[in-house]
Amino acid sequence: MTRRRFIPVVLLIGVAGVLTFAWFVRRSSAPVESPRLGLTLLVNRQARVQITPGTPLIFELSLASSSSVPAFDLGSGWRPWYTLGRIESADTRALPGALTRVGQRSVHVVRRTDGRQEVTVDAGVIARLEAGRHVHTVTWAAGPEETSRIPPGTYHVRGVLETPLWMVWGWRGRAVSAPISIVVRAAGDGVSRELDAQRLARSADYYLALGRFAEAHAAATELVSVKPREADSHILLGDALSGLNRRPEALAAFQRAMSLLPRSPEEPTLLYRRIDSVMDSGKK
Repeated sequence: MTRRRFIPVVLLIGVAGVLTFAWFVRRSSAPVESPRLGLTLLVNRQARVQITPGTPLIFELSLASSSSVPAFDLGSGWRPWYTLGRIESADTRALPGALTRVGQRSVHVVRRTDGRQEVTVDAGVIARLEAGRHVHTVTWAAGPEETSRIPPGTYHVRGVLETPLWMVWGWRGRAVSAPISIVVRAAGDGVSRELDAQRLARSADYYLALGRFAEAHAAATELVSVKPREADSHILLGDALSGLNRRPEALAAFQRAMSLLPRSPEEPTLLYRRIDSVMDSGKK
């Protein structure tokens, strides 16, 4: 390439580089707060909880869009949408302990050609936001081992979803949920029987979800001693016993739960399924 041709090429590359850099700076410096993305944070499916140390905390951060904005996507195969969210303190008091992301799901409401609505669930890496027809939820958990170290007090936390500067495709910005409250009461400090039962039930649920059936059984057994007349206590015990492959005891726990259920015109379908599952596994 001659010198006469080389200089224009260099100038062209330089101009292209300057324009690209200017576009990137303009895009990166644009306002990051976006009203299009709605975030909702719940802890143990509530906006405010009262617990004792050792009660598992399940945080669910959900995102959706209103019906008045155009459709847009969030995330990519390189950076899935659920890796863009986090839980942070909403005041000066940090919530101790590490949170572990335990799952994510996307719920889609689709209108079929016959006019009927169909609901599907998946765990895709891209979050589609369109006319309120999609709700995406990422879940974090703090187990009993973590929450047992939380000092008594009131904690305010919020969910944040933020895209990095280099992510220049799809939705870009920062969204913040309303804060939620976690009140931690010292164990034995006038703690009600209900809070103690809640700790045991949440612990059993948490360990069952992780397949840690021995720990689930220990928590459920203690729960039955605290609330022997509650059907849910015996259902958790039956689930733990079933996981431990102790089928006769699991069946007895489910049958005990059946006898404690309040009268209702609706049949306890889920409990029937549990009993059928235990009986079927015993025939194999």
